[in-house]
Amino acid sequence: VCKKGGAAVGIMALMGTPFSPEQLEEIRRTAEKQGLTLRMMEPSASYPKGALEDCEVLLGYFPRSLLKGAKNMKWMHLPSAGADKYADNGLYDGHEFSLTNSSGAFGAAIAEHLVMGTLMLLHRMPEYLRQQRERVWRRVGDLRFLGQSQVTVLGTGNLGSTFARYCQAMGARTEGVSRRGAQVEPFSRVWAMYQRLEAVKHADVVAACLPLTAETKGILDHTFFRAMKPGAIFLNAGRGKTVDQDALIDALQTGHLGGAVLDVAQQEPMLPECPLWNMENVVITPHISGSDLDPWNTQRIFEIFMENLRRYGQGLPLKNVVDIRNGY
Repeated sequence: VCKKGGAAVGIMALMGTPFSPEQLEEIRRTAEKQGLTLRMMEPSASYPKGALEDCEVLLGYFPRSLLKGAKNMKWMHLPSAGADKYADNGLYDGHEFSLTNSSGAFGAAIAEHLVMGTLMLLHRMPEYLRQQRERVWRRVGDLRFLGQSQVTVLGTGNLGSTFARYCQAMGARTEGVSRRGAQVEPFSRVWAMYQRLEAVKHADVVAACLPLTAETKGILDHTFFRAMKPGAIFLNAGRGKTVDQDALIDALQTGHLGGAVLDVAQQEPMLPECPLWNMENVVITPHISGSDLDPWNTQRIFEIFMENLRRYGQGLPLKNVVDIRNGY
């Protein structure tokens, strides 16, 4: 759905956006040239159900309760890459519009985070950090190296492919797993999702970079973790609900897995009583690897949105369109 010409003035509503005053001013100027007036809305405020009824464009994170009232919306852009909270036709009473996301803004930041966590576990840094606090100078055992590892990545989009490139730069061999198994760079091989158990059988490192959809919810279960190579490391920077967390805990407690790097959890915040907190071979971060508040990421979100805003004004197809049926 693209903006049509005419003298009418539309409303572009912004809520919860990460942009600087300078970036917001550039958005305002560009929008006004296209007949759009900015309306800044506070995330914490209480709005009536019809607060978005006169809005043509939405930018940011809006309460789901308001979206059914956005009867004249033609386009909504998300500052996030994940769209699972908004990929629900029931939110919009079935009216047609374009939903776009900021996929491509976070790949480098999250890939660096995954490489960091992988190296920490391969080089046993949690154990050495504990020894440092205890003032102990002792070798804890043999190390493993990313440069000699087989890395399998679930999800071959921007995040998964960027992580694979970083691993390859350090000498790792990389394979991917995607919905249909279509071959894409930089993976030497891409397996279809139904082949995932075979795909992880020989991997030293398995990284989950999956969106949350009806097909991926809970897909990484007991069977999946049992199929992984003994001693392998599991990483998750996609969505926590793609993992059966009890199955992951069991695989770690029994020693089948060598460790895990988790930036997401089945329930966020992770519950204080969750056993994962106390495992020395688990690195936990609170969903921060791809924050839209980090300047580099914010600039990329801004660039992605501005390109689409110009395309919208020119009546061109938008980029980063989310298929609401698939959730990504």
